[in-house]
Amino acid sequence: MFETSTEKSLDESVFDQWLEDGKNRMLGEQYMLVIWNELELEFSPMYVVNKSDINTSLSASIHERILGAYDLYSGSRIPFEN
Repeated sequence: MFETSTEKSLDESVFDQWLEDGKNRMLGEQYMLVIWNELELEFSPMYVVNKSDINTSLSASIHERILGAYDLYSGSRIPFEN
């Protein structure tokens, strides 16, 4: 699904589970970000409430980057500036 410079890829079943987990959180988040951590060489999800939070979520992090942003309920990809 996603591949990085280390050729590590995110399994689609993991991605689907993250979407489901986000829907079940009941904390008002509407979007899921797929994050790549350069130090740990791992993918992780981040859930945000507003579209405006997508571009500012990792502004202070130099070791993490957003690979994709998705609407939790439709599963559709959301454009963002990276």
